[in-house]
Order: sequence, then C-alpha cells, then structure tokens
Amino acid sequence: PAARPSVAAWELPPSLRPPGPSFTGAITAGTRRLPSEVEEALWQLAATGLVTADGFGALRGLVTGAAKRVSASRRGRRPARRRTGGSRWSLLQAFEEAENAVEERAFQLLRRYGIVFPEVLGREPMAPSWRTLLQVYRRAEARGEIRGGRFVAGLVGEQFALPEAVEAMRSVRRTEPTGEVLVVSACDPLNLAGVITPGQRVPAVSGNKVAFRDGVPVASLQGGDVVPHAEMPDEDRDEVYRALGARRQAAGDRAPALAG
Repeated sequence: PAARPSVAAWELPPSLRPPGPSFTGAITAGTRRLPSEVEEALWQLAATGLVTADGFGALRGLVTGAAKRVSASRRGRRPARRRTGGSRWSLLQAFEEAENAVEERAFQLLRRYGIVFPEVLGREPMAPSWRTLLQVYRRAEARGEIRGGRFVAGLVGEQFALPEAVEAMRSVRRTEPTGEVLVVSACDPLNLAGVITPGQRVPAVSGNKVAFRDGVPVASLQGGDVVPHAEMPDEDRDEVYRALGARRQAAGDRAPALAG
C-alpha cells in the first residue's frame, strides 16, 4: 500500500500555486520546514500526480536517490538523502473539458485550413468524427458564421469554409500563375499533397518537405530522396532540387519514376 502523505505534503500545495513554478529553496522558505521534509513531501505529491517538475534533474534525483537508499539499507548504512536538483516545482492543474470543446475544436480546424471537409481529417488523427463536426458546422452555417458549399472540386460531401477563406480562394483564382516554387515542411498543415491533389501523400515526418509550384505539388523530399509528383523540364527540376536542398545526380542523370 502507498505510504500515507506526511503533514508537510499537505502544507506544500498553497506554496506551489501561481504566479509560477518554484525552486525547492523557495518552497522550503515558504513552509519553514526542513529541506529534507520538503523534499520528502515533494516526492509524495509527485507520486500521487499532484505536482510536477519542469526539468529532468528531479527525476534523476528520484531514480539515483532510490537506488542509493536501497543499496545503503542492504549494507546497514544510513540511507542517502534525496536530491531534487535544480528543477522548479508546480501544481498540476486538473483538466476539465469545456462544454463546447467540440465546437472549439471545429473552429480551430476552420482557422487552420480555411475550408474543412472529410478528407482534411486524414491529417488530424485527434479530431472529432466528421459526423460530430457536421452538427457544429451546420449550426454555425445557419447562424451565418461560416459558409457551406462546394469549394474544392473533385471531392464528395459537404464542405464548410470561413468567409475570408472563400474570398481568398476567389482572389487566388483571379491571379495569374507566377511559377514560383514554395517549399513547406511535410509536418505543416499545408501539406495536403495526396489529400486534395492526385498522387501519393507525403508522410508528416521531420525532415520531409514538399515543393509546390503555383499551389501544385511538384516534388517532395522523403528520407533524403527527391520524389517527383509531376513532369518537369530540366531547368524547372534544377530549381525544385535547389529549393528542397537536394542535389541532382551526376551527369546524365535520369529523373526517378513519378510517384503514383
């Protein structure tokens, strides 16, 4: 059975409340208890999930201190004193899910993508189900807060957008292509290659990149290799390789086969 919390453990929480985390020395001064009592109380509170430290020093002290105490007790010597390192301690705040948590998440997705439809949720594994989001979006559309319609061609199902996103899409549609190459991280929400465009998806892995030309994915960098997503003339391919930070093969190189 777990040890019963000491009196010091009951006295510490008020000293750990905002404005912010506190070092062990400040907590000791605030409680007017011995440092050993404060350290013991902190470990008890940490074991029950009531406090946390902002560094690994405290965890190392817990692990190494426990090992030393076990070793010392086996040899009959006095147990080693625990060390909390230079970490700061603070109370863990209980998480209470808001009543409108689903609505907040639904609008977060709208602010992130501008337009939301079922395919977008493929990049959002923690998002509510589309059926749940539909209820929120339909109510918001009825209130005139967002717009519903078919904004992205080639996709089946309802789509919802922020008014400013619709205007931005119209503006882009009226803009002539410039041929500019833009590169984004594969972890960026803008990585919708294979989601709203043909071809394979680019895994959202650190180090992977996607190169877009006029909004169309033309190549990606995956595991250090360049994977083309569209046919490109040599001069364009050189520009894309440079943008991705990759080197072309030696003279007489051949472009890798297009990704399906």
